[in-house]
Amino acid sequence: MKPVRILQVVTVMNRGGLETMIMNYYRQMDRNSIQFDFMVHRSGKGHYDDEIIALGGRIHHMPQIRPGSYRLYFKRLDAFFAEHPEYALVHAHINENSSFVLRAARKAGVPCR
Repeated sequence: MKPVRILQVVTVMNRGGLETMIMNYYRQMDRNSIQFDFMVHRSGKGHYDDEIIALGGRIHHMPQIRPGSYRLYFKRLDAFFAEHPEYALVHAHINENSSFVLRAARKAGVPCR
């Protein structure tokens, strides 16, 4: 049986409070049952990226969210969820911008957000 894939939406996976907490959970959980993947909003490599890949996770890059580029971002989100129907759960950690991702996930039929 394949693990349930959960999409963690963050800015970048560097050494921060939230990122370190997620990694502590990720290291300890049964990754045969549950697998974390990450949507990051920076083009550069994050501190935890190599470890995420080694633990079986995937990293999806999105552009930074900036005023003036919302329409393009929304289109990229819609395309992302159309290409990745495997996510049963989306957990967004990007403050006021989480609503953008969660709305796109709902529109794509992700059951748990």
